[in-house]
Amino acid sequence: MIGYLKRFFGSKLGWTAVLVHFIAVVYSFWGLVSIDGECGPFATGAGWVYIAGTGLHWVYESVLMKLLLILDLPALGVAEFVGNIFGMASWCFIPRTWTLAILGLFFASLQWYVIGMLLQRSFFVPRKTIGTE
Repeated sequence: MIGYLKRFFGSKLGWTAVLVHFIAVVYSFWGLVSIDGECGPFATGAGWVYIAGTGLHWVYESVLMKLLLILDLPALGVAEFVGNIFGMASWCFIPRTWTLAILGLFFASLQWYVIGMLLQRSFFVPRKTIGTE
């Protein structure tokens, strides 16, 4: 079991994908303003997404933010599902968005690690050289 975990978490391309994703997330959220308040009414409707207490509107965000939201959709869906399992649907709005953001970042990191690991295994397969058997 330990040998399997070492092989699974030993992917350099997987860790590189996680690092690049983390830097892109920090860069895209840098300078965005969080919403004040805890349980008050907030803008809803088509195009609005709330992550980590920050209101994001699809039309006004950068291309990087839009790309991250699209590529991280599976991880954000899993984070929403796990959050609902633990009863987070009844929480106040801002703490819920922060907790879902942490869960989303965890699952997105796992997603990008697995993508990098699979790419490394499929494209960077060590080849046998002549004379070594």
